[in-house]
Amino acid sequence: LYKNYYSLLLKISMVSFLIAIPGTILSYIRTVSEIGALHFAVTIFYLIVSLFIIYFQAKLNVTMIISILNCYSGKLTTFKKAYEKSKESVWSYIGVSILLSLIFIPLLMAGYFIFTHIEAWLIKYLLLLLVAIAYIYLGTIYEFVPLASVLEESETSYFELSKGLVKNNFWRIAILLLCIGVITVPPSL
Repeated sequence: LYKNYYSLLLKISMVSFLIAIPGTILSYIRTVSEIGALHFAVTIFYLIVSLFIIYFQAKLNVTMIISILNCYSGKLTTFKKAYEKSKESVWSYIGVSILLSLIFIPLLMAGYFIFTHIEAWLIKYLLLLLVAIAYIYLGTIYEFVPLASVLEESETSYFELSKGLVKNNFWRIAILLLCIGVITVPPSL
């Protein structure tokens, strides 16, 4: 199935990689520049470029979702068509991504606070376990929210749609997500 769409999916991935390069270069320049006017100017430029990068990365994610949907439904599509169609749902994708971040940031902050401020070993790790369980639970039931924001046009909340999709497959999805996390997180540390 993916053999027919290999070049399309590869093109989306390559464009995503190329879009990230300016941010990486500016981040490096910002890191090595001395504190002063140049550092301030590079930081401001970096923030502006980062906003554009976030928008275009989100648009490419939506393009990938649309392309995969078309792949499974047997519709032929091109990069240009999928990219143009992504205009319709990129802002809802960004919006639900921000909402998801607002759900997970307090959990991450609580975990950080527990780890850095609680001295009692047993209490610290029990509380961290509770935070991890909450994170895994919420991450699993809301896994499909971004996909729903692209693929669904119903009156039902994207969060409710995601819960419904996970309903009878919670443990399978949770274990799969944990495996993916174990594989992908260590190289980024």
